[in-house]
Parts: sequence; structure tokens; C-alpha cells
Amino acid sequence: MRSHEPVRQVTLWSGEKIWAVSRYRDVRTVLTDERFSADITREGFPLMRPSVGLAFRSMGRRNFMRMDGPEHIRLRKMVAQDFNAKSVERWRPDIEKLTEDIISRLLAAGKSFDLVSEIAEQVPTRVVCWVLGIPERDQSYFRGLTQRYMSLQSTPEETRHVVESLIGYLDQLIDVKREQPADDMLSRLVHEHMLPGDLNQEDLNATARLILVAGHESSVSMISMGTLALLEHEDKWEALRRDPSQLPQAIEELLRYLTVVHQTTVRVTTEDIEVGGVLIPAGQGVIALTSSANRDGSFFTSPDTIDWERERLRQHFAFGYGPHHCLGHLLAKLELQVVFASLLRTMPGLRLTVPSDQLNFKSDQSITGVARLPVTW
Repeated sequence: MRSHEPVRQVTLWSGEKIWAVSRYRDVRTVLTDERFSADITREGFPLMRPSVGLAFRSMGRRNFMRMDGPEHIRLRKMVAQDFNAKSVERWRPDIEKLTEDIISRLLAAGKSFDLVSEIAEQVPTRVVCWVLGIPERDQSYFRGLTQRYMSLQSTPEETRHVVESLIGYLDQLIDVKREQPADDMLSRLVHEHMLPGDLNQEDLNATARLILVAGHESSVSMISMGTLALLEHEDKWEALRRDPSQLPQAIEELLRYLTVVHQTTVRVTTEDIEVGGVLIPAGQGVIALTSSANRDGSFFTSPDTIDWERERLRQHFAFGYGPHHCLGHLLAKLELQVVFASLLRTMPGLRLTVPSDQLNFKSDQSITGVARLPVTW
């Protein structure tokens, strides 16, 4: 089979053969057809890297994103209300104040800075901890753990240690929320679902870990990579500076253009199924290449350009698609809107202090990102 074919077999780190699907319409099939299972416990489910998959399976714990059918729907519904439009919008004033405080401090310092560590890491980490109800004093601790969890260089033993550390901490925090509830998601889940008996503590812990990791790592990368993309396209930065009302459309386009999350949409077939003219047997691992699908020229016109006036603007796969579509997409977009709006308003002359070809990209992470983004204004 030729390497450019849109449905083809590829070899994983383990030597296992799985199917890679890259065309837009085929990816949509994989993400919507129930014959492609997201259940990591099924035989043949592909482990994209040795550390996470092996540690995850050996501990016998999974979150609802790695479940199917009624089990997935039941747990997802418990969390969904914390990420609907009304719930997300209530965080806007806090995110705006946080961002303004950070940028005011940077302006007062009057020197160049690393946008990744000073802004991109700070805002999403703070926000996801607010949502969950994690004390501010513990936020740097979680940032370190999640970076190690996402690293492709971590061994199964290192990843297992990270997961065990998260489980232990969150179990203690759940106990605190049981006795001292607050206005946060973890407290609500404890008192509305765990204590009444329709959610066990293991599932609650797994849900909190999913939101903690998925809830900020992708936003960290989107803030830094999105800023870089705009700085590399000066006409786009200038267009947004002149008319910030275009930001919602611009963010949708940047999400498609960058697709920073690219290794999570894996499935296993539950029966023989044909995709793109190729028959994939039952029990075979499949990866839906959302980054390729989002650049499919047969679906998006001029896919390698940034154009937020394009047709099908919001039909991208940056947050997945179908029943496992990312719950936190509205919160992630709000963070991007607030940060970009603040940068455009307060630092209109923002620019890189080094050539872009000298930047160090995160090749050891399962989410595309840049390690540092040195800028001045």
C-alpha cells in the first residue's frame, strides 16, 4: 500500500500494525460510527505510546472518554453542565482580570518575556483549577505532573508514578469536598452524584484527572502556537488589531489550521467495516488523523492558508467530533478570546525576539507546542 493513500496501515512503536485514516469524510466516519470503539479495555485498542497506555491498563482505571455507549453518556452528562455556555460565560470576568493582571505586570517590567511560561501556561492552569476547585497553592504542582504525563519520553514507570500521585491527591481533595463543599465542579459531583451513590469515587477521580490534564494542556499550546501563527502572518495580526470583533472566527480558523491535539482520536473496530474503500477487519486499531483531515483540500478550500472568512469555518476536528467531542471546547475558546484580545489591545506591536526557525518545538509531547516563545512589544 502506497504511503500517500488516505486509509493505510502504519506501524506503532510496539511493532503493532494499525490503520491510519486521513481524509476528512473518512475521519468523520471513524469518529461517529459506533463500530469504532473508544474503549481502551477492548482487545486490539492501540496504545500510541508505551508509557500512558501500559500504566493506564495496569492500574485498571479509565475515564469516560475511553468508554462507549450508555456508560460514556451517563458519566459525560454528570460533567456536561459545568461546560455549557452559561457555566463557561460566568468565568469570563475572572479570566479577563487574571489576564489583565499578568499583562500589566509584564508591561510594568518593561522587558521582553517568554509568552509560554508567563501567559500561555498561567491562564489555562489557573482556570482549570478554579473549575475543579483545586487550591491555588497546588497549581504549580499539577503543572509539573501534567507535563511529565504528556511527555513522550516518560517511561511507563514514570507515568505510573505521575498517575498514582494525581490519584492520591485527588482522593484527598474529594474527602475535603465531602466535608467542606465549595462552589466548584468537584464539590458538586461529590454531593450530587457520589454521595447519593450513582458515581463511585474511582470514576470521579478519573473524571477529575481527565479534566485536569485535557483541560489545560491543549489550551497552553493553542495560546502559544496561535500567537506564533498570527505573528508570522502580520496581515492577520493587523486585521485583528483593527477589528477585534473578528476574533471568534479567527480562533475557529486557528484551531483548524494548527490542530495541536493529534494523538487522542484512536479507536478499535468492533466488526468488519469499510472506510474509504478499504475493509478494516474487526479488532483492528485505528487512528483518525484529525490534523490531516483539517488540511484536506477536497473539503477545505486552500487548507494551508489562514482564512477566517472561508466556508465550513466551524466544521473542523480540533476538538474531535461525534459523541466524544471535547466537553471543554467553549471554555478553551473563551480563554483564547480573552488572551488574544488582551494582547492585541495592550501589546499591538508584539513581535518575536528571535527568528521563528530558532524556536524549539515540543517534539517530546503528544500535543504540538513550542517550548518557549520569546517576545517583546
